[in-house]
Amino acid sequence: LFFLLSKIHRVIPNWGWSIIILTLLIKVVFFPLTRSSLHSMKQLQKLRPYLKDIQQKYKDNPQQLQRELMNIYREYKINPFGGCIPILIQIPIFIGFFIALRNSIFLRGAPFILWIKDLSLPDTIFKIGNFPVNLLPIFMTVTSYFQQKLTPTEPSQRGLTILMPLMFLFLFYNFSSGLLLYWVTMNVAGLIEQYFIHKK
Repeated sequence: LFFLLSKIHRVIPNWGWSIIILTLLIKVVFFPLTRSSLHSMKQLQKLRPYLKDIQQKYKDNPQQLQRELMNIYREYKINPFGGCIPILIQIPIFIGFFIALRNSIFLRGAPFILWIKDLSLPDTIFKIGNFPVNLLPIFMTVTSYFQQKLTPTEPSQRGLTILMPLMFLFLFYNFSSGLLLYWVTMNVAGLIEQYFIHKK
């Protein structure tokens, strides 16, 4: 990942823009997988009442239940594990990017735009007492929240829509602005992607 980032940086000599471009390229590569995943999740959401009826009907016959469910998945071209695959694939990419950006000496002192003066440090704009106010983690939390809102989920899991972004805010609040810039870009691109896929 850092090899690709350095190649982009040769063309656009700003590490912040290089991170954004690489993030968008990653999004483009995984777009077919994301589209397929969102389609499966949306179809499952529509069929949920019907699936519950089948589960009730064949609750004493697990083999027949399995056959009926597989027939429905096949008929409506649903992958029941489709929602997990993009997340599982993106975790090692995020870890790889995290390691690449955290260990990169090139980001030290590298400015981006406006208030982001050093991509290796948090993007603190001011302090309230000793507490730093960092904008990128807040952007990350807001965009994560709206992404969760757009993602089809079970009614029982809606509490996670608020809990997960808040957990990320707490965990990543003091991370480097370079890494958070990647995450915010990924979220914004994901929101645009989800909007057009849902519209279609």
